[in-house]
Formats: sequence, structure tokens, C-alpha cells
Amino acid sequence: MTLLTPLEGCLALVGLVLGLTHWRRQPLLAVVGIGWFGGLLLMSATPAPFTVLHHRFMAVPLMLAVPALALGLHKVGTWLDQVEGHLSEAQLLVLCGVLTAAQLPGLFFGANPIQLLVDQYRGVGPDTAPAAEDAAQLPEAAGDPLHADLEVMETVPLTALWHTGGSCTMDALLGSPRGVVIDGRLGYVYATGVEPPRIAMLELEDGAVVRIWDDGQLPEPVDAGMAGDGRLLVLDNQREQVFALAEDDSGWEVFTKGTGHYRPRGMHVMPDGSVLVADTGHSRITLFGPDGLFVDEHTAWTGVTDLDQPSDVLVNRTGTWAVSPDLALLLNLGSNLRIGGFPRTTTMAGPHLADLPDGRLVLTDPEMSRLLMLEPDSLRFTQLEPETPLIRPVGVDVLPGDGRVLLAVADAWNCRVSLFAFDSEAPTDG
Repeated sequence: MTLLTPLEGCLALVGLVLGLTHWRRQPLLAVVGIGWFGGLLLMSATPAPFTVLHHRFMAVPLMLAVPALALGLHKVGTWLDQVEGHLSEAQLLVLCGVLTAAQLPGLFFGANPIQLLVDQYRGVGPDTAPAAEDAAQLPEAAGDPLHADLEVMETVPLTALWHTGGSCTMDALLGSPRGVVIDGRLGYVYATGVEPPRIAMLELEDGAVVRIWDDGQLPEPVDAGMAGDGRLLVLDNQREQVFALAEDDSGWEVFTKGTGHYRPRGMHVMPDGSVLVADTGHSRITLFGPDGLFVDEHTAWTGVTDLDQPSDVLVNRTGTWAVSPDLALLLNLGSNLRIGGFPRTTTMAGPHLADLPDGRLVLTDPEMSRLLMLEPDSLRFTQLEPETPLIRPVGVDVLPGDGRVLLAVADAWNCRVSLFAFDSEAPTDG
């Protein structure tokens, strides 16, 4: 659900008042009022990406179409007259003011009573954090925001090792793959696809298919990771949780217990086994311990205000990083760094992150069909250039070792998973 701003809420209510008070005397004005109210109401129920102001203008066609539907309300004109007879204009204005005031907390604190009721009904919201003194915590933003822009300084070639998939039919091996993870211990690559929904287990050596999970238990698997105990973890966008493959391989078990997400798109497993989830619909980052219990959260209204619908998150030695595709920003939540210069894209196939032990980040840029590597200390960007062009790279994971880095990429529009390699030495200036 997309929350209306106070101004939009007031406009919607004014439209409703016009419809109620002028249905008999000025039908055309009433139809316009009801149409305006209905259009804004539809916009409030529209999912992502209708959450940023520039996307709200896309709802104008809805507002123009709704008045035609409102013409069918003439049968309830008698009831509307009765309502008008019992409510004075002053009472209607007071009602408008009260309902509009209910929107104000959403402007300043990121939530309002309507959203809270919806969340309570859906079972959304974290449980109380555990009392363990050694539990990991997410950082709060420090100081004023620091701004930087993307500037690619050089290009590094990628060597293609293998490609798997490539067909985008409904019976394809990997239709629209979104997530990918490398299991370096056992020598596998796992990829998640959404059209149709399935999870593929591939050989790290040559990309050969080992196994497919497509029994429908996970209707929209969008990302994957490896738990501290070696089990495969999968984030499902529709079921809105992280699931772990059962130890007896009998199915998928809920891993992230005790909190509700809304259309999460990305996840990251930390070295200690803790799990971060990019809770896209709630514009927050959630942290779970190695046991799957909720530990902490970082929200757009308690920290970095640009944390709008993050598509992925990770933690490394340089901080907690998140990417907001709708605002086209790469964020460091601890230092309050905002890196712009990316094209906007949708959260459904938004940018994803991977990290190297030396602190460098690898970032997919789906809209520009490219892979980027960032050195956080110098804010230097390098473009990783594959021999075979990518169309819309989304998921990414890396495995360093033996003087080179293995890089797995899920190319959503190519319906293909690829494994590349590049020299692991960090580039130097000059």
C-alpha cells in the first residue's frame, strides 16, 4: 500500500465531499469529485513503484478514468441526499481535517494510523529484539549526508567461464533469474528464477545442472545465500520471508522468524551467519541472528531518510551498504554517504551487491546493462566488462581465491546465469 501525502489525502477527501454534497444539484461536479477521490484511493492501494512523488503523476490516467465508473452511482443518489442532510458543511470540513491530520505522522515519522492498522492485520512488524548483549546491531546514520556521484575511472575485462540458460520461454531452465550465490565449500552455484518460479543448483566447474526445485513451495524466489551451517537460504518475494532448505532435503522451512516483510527483494549473509534482508516494501533493513531470530532494523524514518525501497543490502568492513533503485542511490548507512549518478530502475529487477574481502563492492546496474566495482575508500568505480554483453544483470555473487575472483551473474532478460573471472588485484591510480 502506498501512503498518500497530507496534501493528497486532503484532495481525496475534498473530492469525496464534492461528490456527497453536489450529487443532485451539480451531477457533473459530483462525478469529477468522486473520480478524483477514487483515483487517489486507487493510487494509495497501488504497489511499488508508486511511492515516490515523481511516480505519483503516473496515476493521473487513473483519476481521469474513474469518473466514468462514478456515473453508475446514480442509483444511490437518495442515500447520498440523506447523508448530506445529516452532515453540515462545517462538519464535513472538520472530518476532512481530522482524516488529513491522520496522514501527518506518515510525513514526519514514516507511518500513520492507517498503515499501522494494515500492518497489524497482515502480521507485519518486528518482535522485540533479543536481550543478548553480544547481538549485532545495525548502525545509525552519523552526521550530515555526504554526497558523491558515480564516475567510472577504468574498465577491467571479464573472462567468461560458462553460461547456463539463455532461453526465455515458459519452460526455460531459468526464466528471469534474479538471485545467485556461490557455494565455494561444495562447489555449486545456486540461482533463483521467477518465470517460472524455480531454484537451480549448478556445478561451479562448468555450469552443468545438478538439480531443480520447482514444486511451487516458493512462488517467487528472488535471492539466495548460504547459511552459516551450509544450508541454502532463499528469499521469496511473495511469501515475504527467508526460507532454508531442510536438513533432510524434504522441503523449505521458514528461517527468518518473528517479523513481517513486505515484498523483500534482497538478502545478505554475514560471515558470522547473521542474515540481512532488504525489506523493500517497508523501506527498511532487517537483521537476523544465525538462528533466524530478529535482532535489529534500520528504517527510512529512524536513520537514512533516503533508504527508500532498498533492493539489496550487505555489510563489510567499510560499513552497511544498501541500494535504492527508485532514488538511484547507493547508500552507506553508517557514514551517511549517498552515491548518485545511476539511472532509476524498478525494484522488481533492481541492482544487487556483492563484496570482496578487501572491502570493494560489486554492483549490478540493470538499467545500463553493466557491472561496476567500487573502492569505498577512494570512491573509485571500475566497470567490469564481459566478453558477452549482458542485458539486465540483477543478482551477483563473488568468490575470491587463487589470484582471481569468480563472479556469478544472474542476467534477468537473457534468462541466463554466467560465471566470469577477473584478476583479484585491486587497481591503483596512475
